[in-house]
This record gives sequence, structure tokens and C-alpha cells, in this order.
Amino acid sequence: MNSPQGRVEGREEAEDQVQIDLNENLSPEPAKVTTFVPPQPEASEPTPASDMPVPMAPMAFPSDNSDPKERMSLRDQLHAETLPDLVRSLSEEAVATYRQVMAMSLPMKKERWLVAAALSAIFFLRVLIARKWVFIAYCLSIYLLSRLLLFVTPNVDPEDSPSNSLPTYENDEYRPFVSRLSEFRFWQRYIEAQIVALFLTLTTLTNIPVVWQMLVIYFVLLAGFSLTREISRMRRFKYAPDIPFLRKLVGIASKPQFSK
Repeated sequence: MNSPQGRVEGREEAEDQVQIDLNENLSPEPAKVTTFVPPQPEASEPTPASDMPVPMAPMAFPSDNSDPKERMSLRDQLHAETLPDLVRSLSEEAVATYRQVMAMSLPMKKERWLVAAALSAIFFLRVLIARKWVFIAYCLSIYLLSRLLLFVTPNVDPEDSPSNSLPTYENDEYRPFVSRLSEFRFWQRYIEAQIVALFLTLTTLTNIPVVWQMLVIYFVLLAGFSLTREISRMRRFKYAPDIPFLRKLVGIASKPQFSK
């Protein structure tokens, strides 16, 4: 049999062993750090660009408190933005084309006046055949007569300063005749007036009833008096524009003759 002292010692050894086991279980262990690795996608065949959907941008609608111009419809906005630009571009292109044509026709003097004569023939034939637009023809004739008088008139009145305005042959130096309206400007005004007159004959609203006999008589008297006065001044002061018919009528040589 075991003695009581042995039993006591065995109990104490068992308690010490249990205490050691508890201390070992309760002691903290170092924490393990785990790193998350995302799963790698499986390799797949590339999708063609044409099959890929194109993301659409969201449409922004103006609010009720926005500018009234922003609340306009798309059609009104396009019309308001493109119409002034279109008109401006067309006008600039027309002006540039007109200036280019004028610059190209400058050296072609004979061809220019043939075109002017053709336009005059077309206009007056239209007036005679239709027997309308007599007042327009009268206004056109008065305007062309005034341009002709400016063309044959010197830039400076010879009665005020004859030595500075007329062509002379002093010291073997020829000074040409300078008119108030150059030949090219005269032709340009002539063409523009003919085109406007032809445009006005496209409607009957411009057919003003007049007594055409009185207008014809008045124009003939006015043209005869004005041209006779200018020709007499040419003969008096010995000047004439560079037109063979007028120079021959006045009695001036067509080629400059230098003084000895």
C-alpha cells in the first residue's frame, strides 16, 4: 500500500505537470502573414477591333435654367450657325472672282469693248421687240452719256491751268492726256450698268409707262449739245483722249510729234 506521504507527493507532481501544460497552451504564438495573390486570367484569343463594342458618350441635355440658345433644337442651331457663314463665304468668293476677271481683262482692250457692244445690242433689241422698259433705256442712256463726258474731259480744266493739264511736247518729252475717268473705269461702269439694266427687264414691275417720243427727243438734244461743246473745247485747247476717231475729228496726230 502506498503511504499517505507518497500520495501527496504524486498529487503535487501531477498539479505541476498540468500547470506547465496550461502555460505552454496560453503562451502567444507569432502571427502568420498571408499574401493574397489574385487569380491569373486564362489566356484567350484576341477579339477583333470590329467586334468590340464602342462606348457611347452620354448625351447632355440642357437644363431649364440654361441659356435660351442652348434650348434651341438641333436644326435651329445648325441653321443659325451655318447660314451667315455660308453667305459670307459665297460673297467673298464672288468678289474674289470678279476682281480676278477684271484683272485678266485689263490688257484685252478690243475684246472688252466687243463684249460691251454685245450687251448693248441685246438690251436695246429686247426693248424694241417687247416695246417695254423705255424708261429704263432712257435712264441707262443718260448714265452712259455722263460717263462718256467724264472720259473725254481732262482731269484739270484747261481754262484754269492749261500748262499742267494738256498734253504737250516740250523738251522732247510727251505728256499724255489724263481724263477724269480712265478708259478701264469707263468700260467697267458701262458693263455694270448694262447688267443692271438687263436684270431690271426680267420683270414687268419696272415697266413704267412714259411718252417715249419725248424722252428720245430730249436725249438727242442733250447728247448733241454736250458732245458738241466738248469737241469744240478739244479743238480749242488741242487735246483728245487716245481714241483714233476723236483725235482725227479734232485734228490731232495719232502719233506724238516732238518739237525741234
